[in-house]
Amino acid sequence: MLGRTTYAQVFGDDNLRINHTVIFESIISFLSFAGMR
Repeated sequence: MLGRTTYAQVFGDDNLRINHTVIFESIISFLSFAGMR
């Protein structure tokens, strides 16, 4: 039970969606910064 709960917390849809958003924003920020130079 505990293992499955931990797995759900780590690999849950909400967590993946947040991680993808952060990664996507980081890439956009990097490209914008590189474009200004």
